[in-house]
Amino acid sequence: MIPAVTGPMRVHFVSGLAGASAAGLMRVLAQNPRFAPREASGALALYEAASARCARGGTPEAFLRPAQRRALLRGLFAAVHHDIAPGTAVFDSDPGWIEALGGLAPIFPLARFLLVLPFGARGHPAQVGPQAAQVVPIASDRLRDAPEVVLDEIYHALREPGFHHDLSPFSLPEAELAPVFRAGGGLFGLFGRRRRAQPAGRGRP
Repeated sequence: MIPAVTGPMRVHFVSGLAGASAAGLMRVLAQNPRFAPREASGALALYEAASARCARGGTPEAFLRPAQRRALLRGLFAAVHHDIAPGTAVFDSDPGWIEALGGLAPIFPLARFLLVLPFGARGHPAQVGPQAAQVVPIASDRLRDAPEVVLDEIYHALREPGFHHDLSPFSLPEAELAPVFRAGGGLFGLFGRRRRAQPAGRGRP
């Protein structure tokens, strides 16, 4: 069994590309009490603004040492997700995260980028880039046709213990999916009907 990762707040990033939706995946992940999926958190806009100030000459951030800049940017996520319980993994969803991979990977070296690809897509440049080891490509076709297999692969990439999920959100239209927690809105939900979800008896070796 793979031991659960513990320690400081863990952050993973979910990007549903154009033509693909991460909505169902976020609702399924929300069933696991060890996970905290967040949508529309505002973290991407804050990260981009702070990164730009660090790179632009004449700003106070430009005089920070590299380690200080990384700490500053990590602090943004700690502030946005300040209410997350210790040991809980945050899954922040925004299509733009994959474009920020190069800057985020050194800040969160243990983070995984769940990249939901459109139906029929053969891949993405991030899968062969220098941070490819942190990218977990998820084909929409496989998520629809073999969700249990895909979830098993996701858990293995995250080094998390297995969990029995209700897979019904994958078969529901996006319009019928209630939103997961949105930072600032205090809104949390899953979907209409669901079966009981419980931890798996064993994790993936």
